[in-house]
Amino acid sequence: GGTGSIYTFYGPDEVKFKNLTTNFLERDLSKVMPALGLADEPIPLWWTTDFILASPVGTPVEQEKWIVGEFNCSCVGISKCLAAYCKDDTPNACYNDIAAEDLAEADRYGSIMGEKALDILNKTKMGSGTPGVFKVVFLRHGESDWNVKNIFTGWADVDLSEAGKEEALEAGRMLKSAGFRFNIVFTSVLRRAIRTAWTALMESDNFSMPVINSWRLNERHYGGLQGLNKAETAAKHGDEQVKIWRRSYDIP
Repeated sequence: GGTGSIYTFYGPDEVKFKNLTTNFLERDLSKVMPALGLADEPIPLWWTTDFILASPVGTPVEQEKWIVGEFNCSCVGISKCLAAYCKDDTPNACYNDIAAEDLAEADRYGSIMGEKALDILNKTKMGSGTPGVFKVVFLRHGESDWNVKNIFTGWADVDLSEAGKEEALEAGRMLKSAGFRFNIVFTSVLRRAIRTAWTALMESDNFSMPVINSWRLNERHYGGLQGLNKAETAAKHGDEQVKIWRRSYDIP
């Protein structure tokens, strides 16, 4: 495989793990999300689980105790496709390098997940719309005071410029003309985003829905660049370097 590990696959009816499979699916599965404080949420479709046998060697199968080492947010069945993983000794690996049998199995897993996802969506209604059909509107905040001054903003809590306030009003008018009625709204904890959201919502006659503010939706933090003029910074360090700082996610 692409990780250098050797994998052995067992089906759901494998006798060796019958006790684990039966207990987890029939007894424990319904308790997972409540134990995480997420009782109203479904089990994530793409979670996989690392089970660790906690019983001493020789323990009768029916008395075995397994613990969850961790839940992984990884694609179920992706290990079947590791032949397409590029690494030092296989830099040109691609989809066609996956064995037909493995491709069929990965496709089967994907189909199962798709059917489950559709089932969840079709059980959900939002407003008077079609069951299982969602519309998501992405709205950027209006021009801020620091946009006008060409300054790296990041997490600095600057307000909208006068032009930005008008842009938010215009966005609201456009949403209203398109007939959008919102069930829930998410925004950052920065005032430029919050003011844009509420201005657009009021202008579009959207008043009764929860608005959730989270720092996780904040603009990226620019660290030492925050508060500096972009043009002056580019003149000092070069356009390419500033571009790397602005667009990268793993370069300090």
